[in-house]
Amino acid sequence: ADTVGFDDTGAKGEVPGISCSASIKNDMLTVTPANLRYDEPAEVRIEISGARVSAERIRRAVLSAADPHACNSFEDPHHVRAVWSEIEPKGALPVAVLPAASVMMLEIPLEERRRR
Repeated sequence: ADTVGFDDTGAKGEVPGISCSASIKNDMLTVTPANLRYDEPAEVRIEISGARVSAERIRRAVLSAADPHACNSFEDPHHVRAVWSEIEPKGALPVAVLPAASVMMLEIPLEERRRR
């Protein structure tokens, strides 16, 4: 399913299963997708228009835990932490797999970009 249902104090509804934001600074595209589903991973393809990826690898940080309700506390400040790695772009489109109930940050260097 592409949506996630919720029931908050009697108000029921649905939200998209994937949420995403993006920004560009100094030819670095930062994309932050979140998988709101607790039960399954999601594959995300990022289409970049007006620029090309300039690196063979893209840095990523994934924030997730086995329990989607896990959090950090003063007693356990490192219970949930970001795990950094690199991925290879597949052709022109970077592809990432988001674990269930996770947030990912992708740092994508851009080679050239049309200025508006």
